[in-house]
Amino acid sequence: PEDVKKVAFDESVTKSHDTVEIMNNLFGQRFMGHGLFTIPDYETWKPRRKSYDPSFKRSSLKELLPKFNECADTFLERLRPYASGKREAPMKEAFHEVALDVVSKVAFSSDFGKEWGSKRRGLKYITDTKLSHLTLIILKGIMRSSTFPIKRLFMLIHPQEAEMYHEAILTMRSIGRECIEKRVKAVTSGEEVPNDILTQM
Repeated sequence: PEDVKKVAFDESVTKSHDTVEIMNNLFGQRFMGHGLFTIPDYETWKPRRKSYDPSFKRSSLKELLPKFNECADTFLERLRPYASGKREAPMKEAFHEVALDVVSKVAFSSDFGKEWGSKRRGLKYITDTKLSHLTLIILKGIMRSSTFPIKRLFMLIHPQEAEMYHEAILTMRSIGRECIEKRVKAVTSGEEVPNDILTQM
């Protein structure tokens, strides 16, 4: 616990340059850019992180408890068929799904299992545009990038695989942009909006 606390809160513990580069730009495709997760300098990161504090106050999170509980119930139902112990439960997939479910519902009032329409996006290598599937592809790309130091060489040797990661990132960013633009429009026009982290921000 003490080591975790030091890594999470100690200003002297900086982010790895290689990790920042991967999260910033994955195989030549802008991923997280120069955002909150990729700022290596603590003094630059601190004021930007502080602007998000109101969304994560105890009072704000308490109002989102019903959504957290809904995700927990879905998680338990997902594991119920394995309760007898006769079959091995796919815990990795289950935790992956519940994490995405929480982020989708609590942050965006959305559904991580929703199909976002691959045909209208003109994708060549991505056939499933559910957030869960896109996330798995991007995570695989991050792992591949971390074990393949010469990124340009990878794109020459594996052009289709690199393009698949590009499409997954572009689709994920496009979905995020749509959610934000739709919410901004609703707030601006005085419509009733969900009580989630996106609205609070």
